[in-house]
Amino acid sequence: MWLHVAFGDIMYNSDGSRVYHRIPKYLVNETVAYFIEAQEIHDCFHFVINDFELSLKCLRNGELYNVDIHIYKSNRNRNTISI
Repeated sequence: MWLHVAFGDIMYNSDGSRVYHRIPKYLVNETVAYFIEAQEIHDCFHFVINDFELSLKCLRNGELYNVDIHIYKSNRNRNTISI
């Protein structure tokens, strides 16, 4: 059984495992931008913490939100299946 949640392409199996969808090469920027736009994140300040972390403070509907982007190496485990 598949369950669709808030952001259209996020899907879960009935056991709660995540299903990742491949983003076409060179379209990562557009995918991230679309996600941020869909969340109505528009009015932001940014701070680059280091080469692997970006922190944003953003207003959304008059409320302050933190938006953080972290880049880290994935540790493969036995529960990961590559297709």
